[in-house]
Amino acid sequence: MSVAIYSIFRDEAAHVAQWAETTLDADYRYVLDTGSTDGTLEELDLHGIAFGRVTIDPFRFDDARNMALAVLPPTIEWCLQLDADEVLSPLWRSCFEAVVDRRIRRYRYRWENHGTPSWGLVMRSNLHARHGFRWRYPCHEVLEPQVPTIDVPLMVVEHHPDPSKPREYLGLLAAGAREEPGDHRMAFYLARELHYVGHWTAARAEFERFLALGGGWPPERAEAYRHLAAIDDHPERWLWRAVGECPARREPWCDLARLYLGQGRGDEARAVIELAAARDDETIYTTSRDCWGEAFEALREECAALV
Repeated sequence: MSVAIYSIFRDEAAHVAQWAETTLDADYRYVLDTGSTDGTLEELDLHGIAFGRVTIDPFRFDDARNMALAVLPPTIEWCLQLDADEVLSPLWRSCFEAVVDRRIRRYRYRWENHGTPSWGLVMRSNLHARHGFRWRYPCHEVLEPQVPTIDVPLMVVEHHPDPSKPREYLGLLAAGAREEPGDHRMAFYLARELHYVGHWTAARAEFERFLALGGGWPPERAEAYRHLAAIDDHPERWLWRAVGECPARREPWCDLARLYLGQGRGDEARAVIELAAARDDETIYTTSRDCWGEAFEALREECAALV
């Protein structure tokens, strides 16, 4: 069984040694550089990692990842996309070999985020068969097609983002939304990014456009209503709509609990926080860390204490 690990880099010289170490168990490693000026290529060469260089103008992540994937030897059976700031658990290869089934062409593993935004643990499926897959979208790209997956127990990828690197997603997301105006994913991510950078009016308009498309993934629709609540003078109506879209998510219930606490509505705060406690899936990327663990228990105690 052969496994390749591939990635795209730009100015990642500081991460090359770590990436080289965490990928040692792969049969083949390849990095496509998209314009480094900080010595990344020299570091890759020093660590014996195959690499190429390309100029993509205008840049988009799907084109870069597809180019990297296309260069991998055709005899490779399995591929894992791993970014420069991601680290594999030591036994990842043996964990994968224990469950691999050639009838199943894509595999899921735990992905732990140690940066911002505040969500921490999700499931990713960027371990896939060599042939038959392509990346889609200029930003927040995904691997397609969506096919049945198998979980790889104990395989973990840790994400340690560099806080010094700026977010440069807005233009790419706007381009994606223009290309596919009926696409839920691009509409949602563009609206969220507009919110992140403080363009409240534009964010509201794009969230409303996203919701008006109809359909879409319920957790993202719920998250859209949460964002609308955060930029509205009357958030309660939006939060209840978020609950209606996806009652299984804990986050809207916690938002309601915080709202009722601030308004001194103790009975309602206690009711919604207990409904939040009954929701136990924290493996979706819309998870907010302040709704889980010690932060959640502190909120629950605060609700219980309100007279």
